[in-house]
Amino acid sequence: MSCRLHSVVQQAVKTVPDEAVNLGSLSRIRWVNLFPAPARRSQTAWTNGRYRYDADMPGHLKIFDNDGSSSLIYGCDGVPADAAVLAAGHDPGGYFWEGVARYVAGGLVSQVVLDCEASMFCAVGDRALLVQLGEKLEVYLDDPEAIAGLIAEAAAKGFEFDD
Repeated sequence: MSCRLHSVVQQAVKTVPDEAVNLGSLSRIRWVNLFPAPARRSQTAWTNGRYRYDADMPGHLKIFDNDGSSSLIYGCDGVPADAAVLAAGHDPGGYFWEGVARYVAGGLVSQVVLDCEASMFCAVGDRALLVQLGEKLEVYLDDPEAIAGLIAEAAAKGFEFDD
């Protein structure tokens, strides 16, 4: 887990009612207890005063604001593009999506910090830049044909995804 996300989780744990937390095993904490789904609430953003989960961001990518910094996060949890990525011989994890970000939005990526892991894409930086980056990436998450085309185009140009 990235350091920033780990910090957010630790702060969230402090705000969850005791009955929602199994103190014997923090790995058993359910994310729904930490970040309530906006569909279950009348609001589209949730905050505990220290950080903010923004559900206004459409699709799979979400933005978390924490102590003056923002993170764009995608949990690499299965999207329509995965089959096309696998068919092209890549692993559709965080490192692959980091490569996609570098390829389609190199100018934006140079202005943020990427902190990806095998199971998570994470970019940290200015919120406005992260919204732009999210919009560029979201197109490929739900469209197997678009990501297959992008992979072929990148390969033809000699770009290699580090996955």
